[in-house]
Amino acid sequence: LAQGSVLAFTGAGISQESGVQTYRDAGGLWKRYNQMEVSSLPGFVHDPEKVWAFEREFFGLLDGVKPNAGHLALSELQSAGLVTGVVTQNVDGLHQAGGSQEVIELHGSEVHGLCLNDKCRQRTTMLEIFGANGFWGTEDAE
Repeated sequence: LAQGSVLAFTGAGISQESGVQTYRDAGGLWKRYNQMEVSSLPGFVHDPEKVWAFEREFFGLLDGVKPNAGHLALSELQSAGLVTGVVTQNVDGLHQAGGSQEVIELHGSEVHGLCLNDKCRQRTTMLEIFGANGFWGTEDAE
């Protein structure tokens, strides 16, 4: 380990320990939604309501979820210089919430929204969008 860089690769299993249901589990989101319809720009352009329904449901699944021992251990290994970074398929932000600084999210983030307007490109937390005092359902949700 002292001779080179080490990357940790993670997937759904690490977050499942925190209570995040995997997309492909029985009852998982891909059983109810077509991933290309709700997780792609063409899908968003075709049916934005369906995409926002999916986002709202996923936001609800993350309510109260916290990083687990695996997330915290990777953060500690990073802090100790034993792990350079984390590459994850997960979109739940739990690595960052657990303290990891260098995280590459292969499939993006479902805890942040990105304005697609080229002049804006603002990154906003889903809590700001869907939370109790969020934009969703207000006149500011344009």
